[in-house]
Amino acid sequence: MRTIKVVHSIIWFGVEACMGQILYAGLRRRWDRRTAIAGAVVASESLMFVGSGCRCPLTGVASRMGAAHASVTDIFLPRWFAANLPAIHVPLIALAFWLHVRILMTRRRTCRR
Repeated sequence: MRTIKVVHSIIWFGVEACMGQILYAGLRRRWDRRTAIAGAVVASESLMFVGSGCRCPLTGVASRMGAAHASVTDIFLPRWFAANLPAIHVPLIALAFWLHVRILMTRRRTCRR
């Protein structure tokens, strides 16, 4: 079970680093290959989460390995934070999306001139 927590924590930190890159680039009004890759990582993780019925795909693995609560929300984060990750993450995704749409709209107006 500890191995699943470690793997899940590493994946989570990686996805959140990508989310940070996307937000930073959006706030700086920059778009580059690194941001595109980070966006693909976050989009893939989000699609897997939604495709799993809004449950972490590792929940089934944890259950098969004998987890008491069949959950991996007790990753190496405070319990309240881990339990509310979707509620925290979705507004960040919406903000990142808005920031980058704003960049695209600005570029489109600039190109038309």
